[in-house]
Amino acid sequence: MEDKKVLNSAEMDGVSGGVMRTVQTNMPVDAVVRSGPGMQHSQIGSLKNNTQVNTTGNSAYNPMDGRTWYEINYPIYGWMAGSLLGFF
Repeated sequence: MEDKKVLNSAEMDGVSGGVMRTVQTNMPVDAVVRSGPGMQHSQIGSLKNNTQVNTTGNSAYNPMDGRTWYEINYPIYGWMAGSLLGFF
């Protein structure tokens, strides 16, 4: 079992707006972060299960993959599928 990343004061200074969510892959693989809201966008990084992320409040439904994507700005800027962030 992995430990959750707890943000320290210096890290929290870089976070603004949005809501903190926890990556929930429910699998032993990392969650993919993409450059835009959809599977057709390039993978720009990945995050471990239980990592805290800051969502910006922006979301977009992508009819090509049938998913709603959420913009994150911490600890990396990009887009994640809502199913990986506890959204249904």
